Amino acid sequence: MVKTILVIECQSNLNWYSIFEGATVGDEKIVVEQCEWPDCSLVSYSKDGVYVSIKKAAKPHPSTSQINDRTVKVCRK
Repeated sequence: MVKTILVIECQSNLNWYSIFEGATVGDEKIVVEQCEWPDCSLVSYSKDGVYVSIKKAAKPHPSTSQINDRTVKVCRK
């Protein structure tokens, strides 16, 4: 199983992808999605949960998913 950490910050000065590179919690791999506030929006569905849509970054960190638009589902736990 994979756990995703969503980092939303004012400025993307830190590369959270490299900070969590190779990280695990038990047997679960940690995956990071990072964006700035203007690049994300969310929608909530009563039966399906919350989704965060993230636009590709204007200045993406090298070799990260920031070069693409992406969506993260927020778990209910």
